[in-house]
Order: sequence, then C-alpha cells, then structure tokens
Amino acid sequence: MTIHPCIREADNSVIITLKIRPSYPKAKILITDYSIELHVKEPPVKNKANQAILKFLSKVLEIPSNSIQLVQGQKSRTKIVAVEGLLPQQVYEKLISFSD
Repeated sequence: MTIHPCIREADNSVIITLKIRPSYPKAKILITDYSIELHVKEPPVKNKANQAILKFLSKVLEIPSNSIQLVQGQKSRTKIVAVEGLLPQQVYEKLISFSD
C-alpha cells in the first residue's frame, strides 16, 4: 500500500521527495495529493536552506538530525531526503500533523 506518492521505503530508510520554498516568513509543511512542500525561512545561499530543511524535519519527525540525510537536490528546489528510524506510515503521520 502506498501512503503518499512522495514517501517510499528503501532498504533501512524512508525516502521523501520534497518541493522546497525558501525565504518564507514562516517554516511550514503543505501536503497535497501529489506533493509535499516544505517552506523554510532561510534563503537558498551558502547551504542555509538545506541546513534549515534538515533541522526542521528533525524537529517535525522527532528524531536526531543525524538520522536525516539529504540524498539528492543540494542545489535544486526538489530535494530527496532519507530518514532512518521510522516507518513510512510514521513519517506521513508526523508530517500531516504538522501541515497546514
């Protein structure tokens, strides 16, 4: 069963595909039927937005920051992150509880 098109399980981690919107007044998550958008306050310069994404996800998912890794999209607004220590359903539930 697919929980959400942007969340899948791979090996020992959960892979999340995110659309990033940097330089927003408030950090937040928007989940639609086909995407997960993450808004962060930091601008996309000097890796600030990427660091903010990992820190924000760590807070939302309630896991240590070393359990989240940016796998792809370091210089793109579409990011792929790997999360260790949670199941796909847990990731989805935590994201949805924090979304607008």
